[in-house]
Amino acid sequence: MFVFAYRWLLTITSLLLVGLLVGCEESAPTENWEVYGGMDEIQSEITSLEANPDRTAQDMRRQFILIMHMETPDAPVLAYDFIVRSGMASQAGPLIAAAAAHRKPAVRSNALRLIGFKRLEGFEPLLRKAVTDRDETVRVAAIRALGILKDKRSRFPMLLALKDGAWKVRAAAAEALLLLEDASTVKYLLREIPDPDEYVQMNLEDAVLGLVNENHVRLLMKNLEHDSVVRRRMAALALAKMGDASGVAELKHSLESNTAWREIEVAQALAKVAPKEAVATFKSVLASGRLHSATMGWMETFLREHPE
Repeated sequence: MFVFAYRWLLTITSLLLVGLLVGCEESAPTENWEVYGGMDEIQSEITSLEANPDRTAQDMRRQFILIMHMETPDAPVLAYDFIVRSGMASQAGPLIAAAAAHRKPAVRSNALRLIGFKRLEGFEPLLRKAVTDRDETVRVAAIRALGILKDKRSRFPMLLALKDGAWKVRAAAAEALLLLEDASTVKYLLREIPDPDEYVQMNLEDAVLGLVNENHVRLLMKNLEHDSVVRRRMAALALAKMGDASGVAELKHSLESNTAWREIEVAQALAKVAPKEAVATFKSVLASGRLHSATMGWMETFLREHPE
């Protein structure tokens, strides 16, 4: 009987703690949370509140939201540190959740960034909902936080985000999918290659190269026949990573035609799976002088180490 009562008490205590964190049953007071004026006015009010030895709980909540209005990279960390040193740790969950629902995008974004920076668990449902926020900075913050938290249930929202109209959102989604370490997303990542934005393209390729494994050989072989030269090169690179030489012709063509986006990686991949063919290709490419100096330097070193 005692054991049962003890377990029951532990369960109730755990539920109460979770409630405090995510604020499911409790909402933080949001009185006087509207902030007007520029950064100078906000900083001035923060300084005034900080210097007041008779601050009330309402004043401290006001100071928290003022900090969350600051459009600076360190605003989320400053806000969380303020919560801790002000003795409001028990209100952290409700305060952050309230900020995440604020009407101003900067506040919502800072709240989600705070969750990611501090790796605060329990906010995953809120983050998944924010992936479709009307503001792109909020969507980016939500996706990055989900990636940091490795939330497996966010796989589908992130795959949808790969088609977002904002390039920053697509880039964040590709980066976050890599963090989720879900190899089943490789086929979907490949479908988005090429992307019109170079930064997104790089993140998509990083994700594919980071997640690909031997189970994807058939998929990659099929992509070697794709109409897009970018997709074919990506498939050849991924195959070479696993020691498969099926994409050698594509790797050679990429270097010889000067269409290698990741030219030094393409050169290294060719040298790995087909060193003899790499020697001839490197000599031809070096004679043209069309590649970046770092790539040509690497090729020259390889040729010295692999004389015919």
